[in-house]
Amino acid sequence: MGGTDNATNQAGGFFKMFGAGKTETPVQKPVAMPNLNNNSSEDFFIRMSLDLLQNSKDYKRNEQFRAAIKNALDALDRPNEASNSLAVFKPFQIACQSGSPELITIAIDCLGKLFSYNYWKNSVGIHVDELKEKNNENVKKDSEEDDGDNGGTSEMISFVIDTICDSFVGEITDEKVQLQIIKALQAALTTTESSINLHGSTLLKAIRTTYNIFLLSKSNDVQIVAQGTVTQMVQSVFSRIPNPKQPQGINKRQTVKGPTRTNTVNQNVGINRTNTVNQTPGINRTNTVNQPGGLNRTNTVNQSGNGSPGQQRSTTQDSLRSRQQQKSNQPNNSPTKDVQIEITVENQGMNFSEPKQEEIKSESIQSTNQNLNPVATESTKVYDNDLKDIFKVFRTLCILSVKAIPAPEGTIDLRSQPMRSKLLSLHLISTLLQSHLYLFKMNSKCLWSLCKDPIGNPETFKFIDSVNEFLILSLSRNATSLVPPIFDVSMELFGRLWTGLRTVLKREMAVFFTEIILPILEAKKTIPWYQRHALLKSLQKVFSDPEGGRMLVEIYLNYDCDVEATAKENIWERMMNAIAKITSQHVESTNVNAFQLISSFAHPTNGTPALTTSNLVALRSEQVKELFSLSGDAAELRKQGVKLMGNAILKPLVEWCNERIAKTLENETSIHNEELSGEIEVTKSLGLLSDENPNAFTSTNSFVLKEDDPLAIGNLKLRKQQIIEGIKKFNAKPKKGIQYLLDNGCIPARTPRDIAHFLISTEGLSKQQIGDFLGEGEEENIAIMHAFVDQMEFTNQKFIDAIRTFLQSFRLPGEAQKIDRYMLKFAEVYLKTNPSSFSSADTAYVLAYSVVMLNTDQHNAQVKKKMSKAEFIKNNRGIDGGKDLPEGILTSIFDEISTNEIIMKDEKPPTGVVNEKKTNDPQAALTKTTGDMALKTEAKFSNILRKGTAKRTAVDEKQISFIAASHYAHLKPMFESIWMSVLTGVSTPLQESDDVETIMSALEGIKNAIRISCIFDMDLEKQTLLSTLSKFTLLNNIQEMRAKNFEAIKTLLEIAFQEGDHLQTSWKDVVTCVSQLEKLQIVGGLNSDETTTRARKNSNTEIKRMNTANGEMKRKDTTKDRNVKTTFLEEAAAEASSQSMTLSVDRIFTASPKLSGNAIVHFVRALCDTSWDEISTSVDKDHPRMYCLQRLVEISYYNMKRIRVEWTNIWAILGEHFNQVGCYPNTTVAFFAIDKLRQLAMKFLEIEELPNFKFQKDFLRPFEEIVKNNNDPKIKDMCLVCLQQLIQIKGKSLKSGWKTLCGTLMRVSRDTNEQIVNLSFELVTSIFKLNFDNVLSNGSLPDFVACLVEFCKNRKTAKVNLYAVELLRQCIQKISEIVEAKNSMKANIGMNTVTSPSRISVTNAESPATVTKSMTQTVNSQMSTDEDVCIRLWMPLLFGLHDIIMTCDLEVRTRALQYLFETLKTKGSTFSTSFWEILAKGVLFPIFDDMKQSSNNTNMMNSKFANKEDLQIWLSTTLIQAFRQFVDLFTHYYNTLGFMLGNMFELLKICILHENEALSRIGSTCIQQLVEHNFNNFNEKGWDLLCNLFTELFQETSPTFLFFDYNKTESTSIDPTFAFLKRALGPPPDRKEFQKNIAKCIVHLLVVQTLQDVLSTGPDFKVYKAIPNPYFLRLLDCFEYSYIVAHQFNGCLELRQALFKLGYMKQLPNLLKQETLSVNAYVIFLFKIYCGNEPERNELVKTSQDRLIPLCLEILDTFNSFDSEANQRNVTSWKPVVSLILSSISKFDEVQFKQHIQRFYLPTITLVLHELPQDIRTSAFSILQRAGLLYSLIKPEDIKGHQHVSDSTKERIE
Repeated sequence: MGGTDNATNQAGGFFKMFGAGKTETPVQKPVAMPNLNNNSSEDFFIRMSLDLLQNSKDYKRNEQFRAAIKNALDALDRPNEASNSLAVFKPFQIACQSGSPELITIAIDCLGKLFSYNYWKNSVGIHVDELKEKNNENVKKDSEEDDGDNGGTSEMISFVIDTICDSFVGEITDEKVQLQIIKALQAALTTTESSINLHGSTLLKAIRTTYNIFLLSKSNDVQIVAQGTVTQMVQSVFSRIPNPKQPQGINKRQTVKGPTRTNTVNQNVGINRTNTVNQTPGINRTNTVNQPGGLNRTNTVNQSGNGSPGQQRSTTQDSLRSRQQQKSNQPNNSPTKDVQIEITVENQGMNFSEPKQEEIKSESIQSTNQNLNPVATESTKVYDNDLKDIFKVFRTLCILSVKAIPAPEGTIDLRSQPMRSKLLSLHLISTLLQSHLYLFKMNSKCLWSLCKDPIGNPETFKFIDSVNEFLILSLSRNATSLVPPIFDVSMELFGRLWTGLRTVLKREMAVFFTEIILPILEAKKTIPWYQRHALLKSLQKVFSDPEGGRMLVEIYLNYDCDVEATAKENIWERMMNAIAKITSQHVESTNVNAFQLISSFAHPTNGTPALTTSNLVALRSEQVKELFSLSGDAAELRKQGVKLMGNAILKPLVEWCNERIAKTLENETSIHNEELSGEIEVTKSLGLLSDENPNAFTSTNSFVLKEDDPLAIGNLKLRKQQIIEGIKKFNAKPKKGIQYLLDNGCIPARTPRDIAHFLISTEGLSKQQIGDFLGEGEEENIAIMHAFVDQMEFTNQKFIDAIRTFLQSFRLPGEAQKIDRYMLKFAEVYLKTNPSSFSSADTAYVLAYSVVMLNTDQHNAQVKKKMSKAEFIKNNRGIDGGKDLPEGILTSIFDEISTNEIIMKDEKPPTGVVNEKKTNDPQAALTKTTGDMALKTEAKFSNILRKGTAKRTAVDEKQISFIAASHYAHLKPMFESIWMSVLTGVSTPLQESDDVETIMSALEGIKNAIRISCIFDMDLEKQTLLSTLSKFTLLNNIQEMRAKNFEAIKTLLEIAFQEGDHLQTSWKDVVTCVSQLEKLQIVGGLNSDETTTRARKNSNTEIKRMNTANGEMKRKDTTKDRNVKTTFLEEAAAEASSQSMTLSVDRIFTASPKLSGNAIVHFVRALCDTSWDEISTSVDKDHPRMYCLQRLVEISYYNMKRIRVEWTNIWAILGEHFNQVGCYPNTTVAFFAIDKLRQLAMKFLEIEELPNFKFQKDFLRPFEEIVKNNNDPKIKDMCLVCLQQLIQIKGKSLKSGWKTLCGTLMRVSRDTNEQIVNLSFELVTSIFKLNFDNVLSNGSLPDFVACLVEFCKNRKTAKVNLYAVELLRQCIQKISEIVEAKNSMKANIGMNTVTSPSRISVTNAESPATVTKSMTQTVNSQMSTDEDVCIRLWMPLLFGLHDIIMTCDLEVRTRALQYLFETLKTKGSTFSTSFWEILAKGVLFPIFDDMKQSSNNTNMMNSKFANKEDLQIWLSTTLIQAFRQFVDLFTHYYNTLGFMLGNMFELLKICILHENEALSRIGSTCIQQLVEHNFNNFNEKGWDLLCNLFTELFQETSPTFLFFDYNKTESTSIDPTFAFLKRALGPPPDRKEFQKNIAKCIVHLLVVQTLQDVLSTGPDFKVYKAIPNPYFLRLLDCFEYSYIVAHQFNGCLELRQALFKLGYMKQLPNLLKQETLSVNAYVIFLFKIYCGNEPERNELVKTSQDRLIPLCLEILDTFNSFDSEANQRNVTSWKPVVSLILSSISKFDEVQFKQHIQRFYLPTITLVLHELPQDIRTSAFSILQRAGLLYSLIKPEDIKGHQHVSDSTKERIE
């Protein structure tokens, strides 16, 4: 057996790694089970093997051998004896130890078959001590390698396995023996009889032996078989614990009769390199052997990812069966029932179904990964031994994988045993993680004692916790390997861990990302090319998983949004930035050798490669050089980066987002309910977790976070950004950084303790800045420093160790004062935690300070003379309260400091693999780099494990939360953070690369990026990405186009089709691309038919030809012939016209009806903009491109059935574009637009418009805009022709469209082209004749009338003006007929019985009655009251006439004025008062607005007249007639229009006050006429209005402006002389004001005369008699006021002279006429009252007497004071007044005459002195005569015959 030891030692000790650790697992006592097998088969094989042994040469030579065979045969004849197994085994043992390959082969073959037939189950309790004595050497060897724990395997079985394994003696072992050993061990390990299962050291030895055969065998076939067998063995061990997700129809553990398998090794066996999807990488072999009974065993390794069938102990079956039978109290003998019972018990209490993704909530998973059922039940204990076996096997594989490879051959010769051992162990680990992931989440309490530093507590201990340390160490050691196969499988292993165990390895995965993955991606010159290339491919594989999108989101949620993580752990952002840098790097030169070399190492995508010496190679020196090359095939690297970004990152994200959106929209409520009810019940179960959803189950004691609320996650991300920004600020300026962190709440409170905790626990802070900040002398800094040191723990630490710990938290400043403060606080805290260390804190302070100084002295290069130990001891004497410290303490401190400097960990020189010296050896440099990376990673893991142990063993157990992504909204902030990297990553390859695969991946990436930006309405990102893609189409530079540009075009079109609802303004890029694509066809010189035909035939051929040489269409050399360029353009045009491209374009437009309302608006706007660009920028000005315009018409047809609201928004843009195009100078374009507009209108009018909508109006508006803005007569003629067709064909369908049609005709009516105007008027006439009822029914009468009015206004067509006003009169007649018919129908049958109108058309054949009736019915449908009829029918007509009156030529407006007032007089009786009010405000009074403006001398801007001359003409002609007609109308309908009396007086007042004298007189006449005809109808209000009118007229026309402060007293008080002014005298008027107001004097005289005439109107003073007394006195006051003003002015000579001196007048001014005229009228009516003897005036007699007598005396005295010669003018002016007075006095009755004669006698006598006219003398004579008679101065008889006796005197005498 010594050969075995030598072979094992030659393997370098790799095989001892399978030794099991020390465990104390109790051996379960086997329970006897009835043998259900038929023993004939076993006996047959045994006898056959014994016969073969007897025939061997050794049989005759070896007596012991012969005896053993004889005993075995005898034992076979004695069945059912316990010792039979020993007897049978003995000859085979001797054969195995014989060293004869022939005997060993026979013996091992038989032993293996006995395992297959479960023969050894009857020997479970047999002791083999006698056999062991004879095999003492092997037992001793095994005891050295293993711990002696066989895990419950029986001694007999263990000895049989030992015998088989010992048959392998290294590489010298015969090949057949090796195969038989492999086969036998496989049979033993995969037996279905649980009682003879291998466990513990026996199991490990079996696997170790097979492993050794794989390594040491020289046969390629044997290596393949051994590799497959090892894989199957390991899978079999792991499969002993079933997968909870595996469908269990029939229990695979049940025992069956006969052998379960037999193997024959003499066949072609190999490694499957093309495994199916459901296979685990490993061996897939079918081994058969002809056996008695025709047994044929077919074994497939690890099908469906479950490995070999799990093994179950018979004890378990018996136990479970027993419990079930006791429970049911029924016998159970059926094997089928046994299976069912087992399944029921194993599955009870555990839901193995995989939760749906929508049920997954963001949850917190404890770092201990607690099981659902932490309490181990009986059903879980049955797997304890299996778990221990699994743990030992997995631990051993991990240890093998980290075994160092000897240099230098290790990295060169891949066939070496260490290399193959490492590769196989790594592949096995990866395979197990894939196929048995569920085991790693299983509760493994039994493994607690096997771990050195277990994490958590036994009740919640998981399998992953037990192997975490080994697994992570294996990955960290190999993930930086320079050997490609090792690196590849390590990346595969990383992918397995991330995919399946990321939730329980959150921090570990973060370290892998930050220390290995990201540094490799980000490195350029320090990492071999092949590592970066392999990593990119591995990441593609990981993220291409169906759950790839979710995994990416979880990276962002758990690392980039983790506030406890540093900026370095922004994994998502860093990863995308790194990938973008890879894809955007410029490719200058490529080294394809490295890529080809690495390709030779590539193993199958699915399955484990055959790690045989023939398959592996030894690298040559030049290959090694290529292997370690930093610059490989840059194009290939970029391609992989683009594929990763586009296909493996962005695409999975989009798919996951779409899935989540669909699920959310499907049933949000049910999802919410399922999430709420998704709690797991705590039941007695195995505690297994589903391997596809590691987050589905948590412990009942775990803390579950709220679901991953996007808002909460956003807040976390914001908080992390604030913390990172705060760290940056702190590292620059600590105080500002702390202030920023406090202001943003990153530090919980403004207390020194919280700030100190932040400084001591936050990574990324500069240690130097911490030291400087805490060392400041301000109170706040000192308080924070004290709190900082207080949080450190120095308990039970040596003094020097405490200082080292203390100085690791910050860099000690160089200032002595700062050091002093630090050391003081350190000494205080150290003594507090170690009170017995020193006598006082002073001692610790001095010693600490001394240690710092010593450290500087010993290790500072500037210190030339170093301190000696004696000097150090001397310096520290007496520091302990006057005593010396023990010299040993000081000596040890000095020695440690001198040999081990106190330095920051980050500043320690790395312990690299090679020396620090520079070397030109690339392998050495790379080895150092990767070694440093591995060491740093391991240090991080050690730190995590150390912290994890401390956390999880604490009382207040903290948790590591892992947020499972379930909400698609997280994708938005993710994309916002990396979209620029995506843009950079895809744009550079698109621009520079010509590789087809690279281009397609880049396009896929940009398509998915745009999809994400569209989903979340990210406008900036979306527009930028689309703009980049559209620019890459290069359609604006056809000569530069290649095949990849056409692919970009297809991608852009696909995006437009799929994401049309989200493109918004980016539609412009798409439409521009489509337009340029059509332009390419034109430039290619092919007509559409030829292009299409040619493209269909040659599309694929052309693309392939253009895509040759790595898929590019190479640029044509500028020196090529012009024919070559022409051919190129034809090819490009053919591709642009290909069927696929045409369909891609067409489906965008045909799918436009599916766009949302907002999206179609943007699409149409983009088309309109592009259409205008086509037209305005066309090279051929005569035939501009109108492709997009035609497309606009198409989508208008497609979308015309949209809801009206959406269509209105569409047409708002389309209509504006048609306006623009219709006014384009090129008539071809304009004609095309108008014709398309007509076609659309025809189509649109087929859709019925509901009442009160205006869609037709808006649709037809472009016609109006075109004729308005296009001055080309041809275009206008075209528009009129189109409108004529519309009216003829679709007239009955028109509703609101009539408004636009009338508006269009109104625009044309203003044209100067007589032909156009005549054509449009003919169209109006036809509308009136044929469609007037339709116009009325749709409320378009105002528009029709406005159109006619515009025709009347056109001064270029006089005939049309007259025709138009006549047509308006006909409209009035029709309306009148309609109204009369309506009123008649109301009177007969009532409004409620009128039926709904039907649409009618008027023809020449119909009678007027029929027309009237039908039109009436039409109007009735629209109007329900008389008020509506007046407003909707009469008002437009009357207002139109008003407009004509105000604006048209004299003849036209004269007719209009006539028609207006005729209509009002004849139809006004049917108008209501409210409608008259409307007419007054809207029609009648506005006629006089220009008069008002002109009377106020306002600007002509608001006037309808162009100049004052036109206005004056209008005033002197039309206005005068209008006044007369208006007053006549008012009089005619006074009872109805009486409410307008005030307005009438106001209007007449303005008229009288007008500067035009003719108007003033007309106004005066109208007032007289108005009062004369209506005074009998005046009420109190009417008389009051009349009094107010004259009062205001007298006030406003009175020449009070003539009074000014002629004495220049500047007094502010009222002058008593001029009290009537009611104001103080002001400054003199200026000339301009004086000239303006002087005309008022004349108007005042007219007003005085007007009032006198009004009061005198009618025979016998009827008006005078009708005026009530109060109002009559008010009118008399007007006369009096006028008289007083004139009298005062005339009497103030100084004022008149002062006014004359101003030079405003040529003679001395006076108001003599005003004075005499006003006083004359005043006196007349005073005498009328006083002498009239009218009963109604009796109450005024006294008042009139009081006014009249003094006034008359004053007048007579004034007259008598005049000098006939000097005051001739005055005398002349006053003579009528004097005559009136004297004549009136003479008519006094006797009483009045007697009462006043004495006062009038003298003035009358005095008149004799003047030369008076006859009437005055006669009146005076009469007065004197009566006075003589009264006083008896004469007798009656004395004057009877006197000829001068007046008639009145005669009457009195008689």
